[in-house]
Amino acid sequence: MKKIIIALTLSVVSLYSHAYTGNDLMKHLEDEANVGIAIGYIGGTTDALIANEIICGTDDITINQIIDMTRQMLTNVPQIRNLQAADLLTFMLKKQFPCKKKGQYV
Repeated sequence: MKKIIIALTLSVVSLYSHAYTGNDLMKHLEDEANVGIAIGYIGGTTDALIANEIICGTDDITINQIIDMTRQMLTNVPQIRNLQAADLLTFMLKKQFPCKKKGQYV
C-alpha cells in the first residue's frame, strides 16, 4: 500500500512538473502573492524524494532552509532555469543529502 501511495505522489508531482520549470519556480518565489505555490511545490517534491529514499539525512533541516537553497541555486545559476523544476530540486537535494549505499559506513 505504501508503494502505491508513493507512486501516486510521484505521478502527481511528475505530471505537474512537466510544465513547471525553474523559471516558474523563481517567478513564484519572487512574487509575494504566489510564493505559496513555490513553497508547496518545493515541500511536495522534497517529501516525495524522502519517501522514496532518494535523499536522506534531512531530519534537522527546515523547509525554509530548502527554500533558501533553491533560491540560491536559481539565482547563482540562471542558465538552468529553463529545466524542469523537479529535476533541479532532485539534483540539488541529492547532492546535499545523499543516501548511503548498501554496505557503506559513515
